[in-house]
Amino acid sequence: MQYVFIIALIGSLGGLGFKMYSDTMNRMQNLANEKAALEVQYQQTKAAMERQLEVMRLQEESLSEMNDRAAVVEAQMQDYLKIFKDHDLTRLARAKPGMIETRANKRTDEIFTEIENDTKQDMVDTTPASDDSVR
Repeated sequence: MQYVFIIALIGSLGGLGFKMYSDTMNRMQNLANEKAALEVQYQQTKAAMERQLEVMRLQEESLSEMNDRAAVVEAQMQDYLKIFKDHDLTRLARAKPGMIETRANKRTDEIFTEIENDTKQDMVDTTPASDDSVR
């Protein structure tokens, strides 16, 4: 009878040990799967971050170029405003009406001619073609 009790006790301990071993292995497998999933997620996040940093760097370069161009345009505008400020066209037109009026009229005619030519070209391009074969 004692031997049966000892064999039962050893069998129970063996079963309990096997159960603990199985649970530990399952837990380790689950943790390994989670680790792999987190590693993939980390790699994707890292790649996305690198792409964002590259886009941000390109935006900074573009913004810098735009600011440089804006500074050049601003300087040109200031030069033009200085020219108009230094030259009083109203006084010049009153002093020499033929000079300003002739030049202004000539340039205005050139601009109107260009607009008319562009408009005529657009009208020629947009007119629908007549199709006599439908009749």
